[in-house]
Amino acid sequence: MLVLGVMTGTSLDGLDAVCVEVTGNGLSPEWRVRWQESLPYPSALRASVLALQRPGAKISLSDFLALDARLGRWFATSTVGLLAHNTLKPDVIANHGQTVAHHPELGATLQLGDPARIAAATGLTVVSHFREGDMAARGQGAPLLPLIHGMLARKLAPGSPIAIHNLGGISNLTYIPADQDRLLAFDTGPSNIWIDEAVSLATRGKRKFDSRGSLARKGKPDPRAVERILAMRYFRKRPPKSTGRDDFPFSLLRRATRARGADLVATATEVTIESIARAY
Repeated sequence: MLVLGVMTGTSLDGLDAVCVEVTGNGLSPEWRVRWQESLPYPSALRASVLALQRPGAKISLSDFLALDARLGRWFATSTVGLLAHNTLKPDVIANHGQTVAHHPELGATLQLGDPARIAAATGLTVVSHFREGDMAARGQGAPLLPLIHGMLARKLAPGSPIAIHNLGGISNLTYIPADQDRLLAFDTGPSNIWIDEAVSLATRGKRKFDSRGSLARKGKPDPRAVERILAMRYFRKRPPKSTGRDDFPFSLLRRATRARGADLVATATEVTIESIARAY
């Protein structure tokens, strides 16, 4: 079976697509990547998604539905474009939508981007609602890749303990113990959602991310702000746990420090680094 995964992340930097050929079944299938591509996030659409996630944001039901439809159309037209110049066509498409709210303490999560539009545009079966499905099974709804990490560990390091770490908008890890039967996966805290925003602010929108950490290297982190942020309740919670922009809006970082420019980027980066180290 050929499966096309099409997804966006918390950092809102683009749409990633990967077509994977899967053979076998159970917890140890064989797979290989057949093609992959990335597309940039439209700036106006990104701004609308970010505006919805600002603390205290208010939106009418009609505007909310309009954003859901806009995201769905973008997912659909992007997928059609990807299929048009890749001769190997998938049997099924997987898309979990754009997360706009995540409240595991309520057992609730919200993704926009109507998956029916992808199905209508491509004529293919679309599988969606992964986060809601995980929560229905008493999971956190995130991170979503621990099972894949477990499969990789069994192939690459059989019988050895291993950790796989992802630095996305949110930082998360999967720890696979030596017996590789049970997995521990959780979000360690903010990552690129703060760093990218600090970079955009420091460069007046000219740069969207800190390539090779060049800006953070020029700045000096604010140690008091870092400790103030790491004293938050989320970092004291025991895993499994998950988080998102709801817990860590960029305004939280701005209120915690007077650092600006490269110093703000360095402070955001230091929060990421220290939160990861303490999580391990």
